[in-house]
Amino acid sequence: MIGKVTEKNVIQHEFIGLHASIIETGCKTLKNISGQIIDETMNTFKLEYSHDGKSNIIIVPKHGTTFRFTLPRFENKPLPMTIDIKGTILTKRPEDRIKKLAKIAKRMKLEL
Repeated sequence: MIGKVTEKNVIQHEFIGLHASIIETGCKTLKNISGQIIDETMNTFKLEYSHDGKSNIIIVPKHGTTFRFTLPRFENKPLPMTIDIKGTILTKRPEDRIKKLAKIAKRMKLEL
């Protein structure tokens, strides 16, 4: 995980600490929730969000959910960038996802 998180390499970076919004899901109670990812497993993200002035934690399934991630801002980009990712492609253990996608990127000569 060398370098800055960009739209080209976000999938192989750590998601913990990123801001995420749930933009599509089959579960009505999860729609429009946004907050900070505080943990990740193979099939879920644990999201901390605020509701009515209280901090809440919710476990969100990756499968069937589309997330909007806010990437960190850098000197040459004046505004934070967002990227939408279908959670289904993220359903791997975090450490396996990072390794496997790095190998694929290397084979395809993609920027990491």
